[in-house]
Amino acid sequence: TTNTDRTNYFETVPANQLEKMLWLESDRMGYLLNAVTQEKFEVQRETVKNERGQRVDNQPYGRLGELVDAALYPEGHPYSWQTIGYIEDLNRVNVNDLKAFFLRWYGPNNATLTIGG
Repeated sequence: TTNTDRTNYFETVPANQLEKMLWLESDRMGYLLNAVTQEKFEVQRETVKNERGQRVDNQPYGRLGELVDAALYPEGHPYSWQTIGYIEDLNRVNVNDLKAFFLRWYGPNNATLTIGG
């Protein structure tokens, strides 16, 4: 799940697989960007654009959240726009923008790990 402040990753595994899951999360944080290509980026960009169309643009009150946030927060404030973004922004960014964002926000220094069971 994703919102303005965080992205959550959930894994449910048997207790005897905890070490493997921790290794996989470590690998994702450390090496995912090596697997991100322009082609894969384009696929995900189109997926997000389609999701926006389904959940926001093609719903009777789909833009209500955008309008409320724009009214509550000053222009340029991170909460003044929705997490899914705008089509213009999605069209403008490139794979290098994605990688820079990932390096800034999706590393171990910015992660919280919760284990229950």
